[in-house]
Amino acid sequence: MTRQEAQQLFEKYNKGLASADEQILLEQWYHHEQANQRLTEEEASFFLLKDEIWEATLAKAGLEPGNIEHASGAKTISLKKWLAAACIVLPLIIAGGYFLTRKSITTNIDLASNKENTIVPGGNKAILTLADGSSIVLNDRKNGVIANQQNAVITKDSEGKISYATTDEKNAVVMNTLSTPKGGTYQLRLPDGTLVWLNAATKLSYPSSFAGSEHRTVELTGEAYFEVAKDKTHPFIVKSGSQEVEVLGTHFNVNSYTDERAVKTTLLEGSVKVRANGNAHLLKPGQQSILTATNAEIITANLKETMAWKNGYFRFNEERIDEIMLKVSRWYDVEVNYEGKISEERFSGNISRYKNMNEVLDMLSYSNAVKFKVEGRRVTVME
Repeated sequence: MTRQEAQQLFEKYNKGLASADEQILLEQWYHHEQANQRLTEEEASFFLLKDEIWEATLAKAGLEPGNIEHASGAKTISLKKWLAAACIVLPLIIAGGYFLTRKSITTNIDLASNKENTIVPGGNKAILTLADGSSIVLNDRKNGVIANQQNAVITKDSEGKISYATTDEKNAVVMNTLSTPKGGTYQLRLPDGTLVWLNAATKLSYPSSFAGSEHRTVELTGEAYFEVAKDKTHPFIVKSGSQEVEVLGTHFNVNSYTDERAVKTTLLEGSVKVRANGNAHLLKPGQQSILTATNAEIITANLKETMAWKNGYFRFNEERIDEIMLKVSRWYDVEVNYEGKISEERFSGNISRYKNMNEVLDMLSYSNAVKFKVEGRRVTVME
């Protein structure tokens, strides 16, 4: 969709005239443009404001946004509460240009004096390491062919995505690695057509071609979302530590950071088989496997929380501050220290990953359970 088409749809959306399909199309365009930092201030503010107003208003009305979509087993919600929430939020959403201002709680964020402490969010950053050991920094690389290998041509398209085209299946297959630094994210199309989104501080190793292989195998450290190209005769396997995820064609997310307590695999569409420690579990859409050093379990996933990073958000759901700051440190490329005891307070909230870091800390400081001291790229968390 061109920017002119998006603007026309944006105006229609603001007036409340867009169909459900048009709303989905526009929001998908928004998240793509946001990931590539190409939004105007008006566009970014409108979409973020819509989510923030809606969820905050529901909370004030005594409703729980996370339970709204459950068709069965959900508690009955008062129509009066819904109407009260809608009457507040709809005029603001339709207006589109309405901006909220709020007084920052600056007493809970101590910024070192006489220094520039605005820490900006991450963006499209990655390094491609070829089989011969050479590295290509992709951040500012021009579009077009970026490398030729024995059996593949590697290109960067206009959306900043890396793609592979097999040229000669007879040549030996070589391994490549795409890695994102802290503060980086990137998208890759594998030789079989599988799409992969890499979160910050993530590494994915994969062959330059899957031709002649019984399985399509990749190795992951960090977090990535996969939309696997269907191929019933060649299962797709993601190895992450002691875990293997096997699929034929599906959409799923794997979180396998080494500094996290568990490896989490979440299925959105299709089916996957998760193998670890001699056991195998088959996941259904909406389920998540959680693998620790001593245990493996399957739970109902919070899909909004799982996919928040890919959709351009931080979404915290009853998380401790040390769990939250792991995500903050990866995305803003900062060092996090703790002064005194780590707070047992649980935090919930939703904010754009494209806000500056101080705005995220500002939101977290509302509870008065924690305070922050920012010195350069070091953040100290205090009770």
